[in-house]
Parts: sequence; structure tokens; C-alpha cells
Amino acid sequence: RQTAPKNDAFLALGDETLDFLRDEDNVDTLADYLAYHGILGEVLSTDLPPGTDIDRETLLQGQSIEVTNVDGQGIMVNDASVVPEFDLQSCNGVVHSINEVLMPPCSGSIASTVADDEDLSILLELVSLVPGLAEALSDPDAAAITLFGKLFI
Repeated sequence: RQTAPKNDAFLALGDETLDFLRDEDNVDTLADYLAYHGILGEVLSTDLPPGTDIDRETLLQGQSIEVTNVDGQGIMVNDASVVPEFDLQSCNGVVHSINEVLMPPCSGSIASTVADDEDLSILLELVSLVPGLAEALSDPDAAAITLFGKLFI
């Protein structure tokens, strides 16, 4: 089963994001975004009577999406509505068009990203000396942070 963002959903991302996803240097990120839109197995709209809520693992390993038939709102995938084009069947599955591009949940934190880069080991050491800073950079659910790490070294 595949949920497929319509063209308008991709255009809503903006030119900068689309250019990023189209760049061949970012093919791994693009693959993650696209894999997050698919699950194994076939789920038709008729398999989801009103009030039904299923949680399925996506083709992006370790991530899942929630599919809900909300009374009066129709079928929702995470927070994206399924538009009227659903149950588009093919020989190897079914496609449901959606009105938004699904964004995979953030994986990792700034601290784990910095820890994976040998060129930032001194920064990581210094961050650990400041009370509360390491915790703030380790919390993937905290407010977004931009860190200009290489400027410090």
C-alpha cells in the first residue's frame, strides 16, 4: 500500500525543499521521505470503517504511520487527509492520494549528530562541561536548535 502526495502537496514544500530533495547528494534523504509513505500489505478504504485506527510500520525501517477513519473528516494518514482519489489499484498494491507530504519523525539529536563527527569531538567535550547544555542538545523533542559547530573549532 502506498500513500501518494499529490503534486500540490510537493509544491507546498517550497522550491528550496524540492531542490534539496532533487539534489543527487541528498538521495538518501529522498529515499527516507518516499519510504515513509509506504507500508507492506494492501489496505483498501473499505478496510477502514468509521472509527477505525491502525498503526503500521512504514517501508522506512523503525517508523510507523497512523491511518484513521475519522467520522465526518474521512481517512487521515497521520495529519494528512486522504483526498477523494483512493483505492487506485495496481498489480502490486493500492495507492491512496494524500494532500500533504508526510515527514518522517526526527531521528537523533544534535548531540548524537555531533558525536558522530570526529571533527566536532572538541566541541562535544566542551559542551559537556556546560551545565544543562548537553541535555538541551540531546533532547530530540526540544525546540529546534541551529548549531554552527565548526565555527567554534
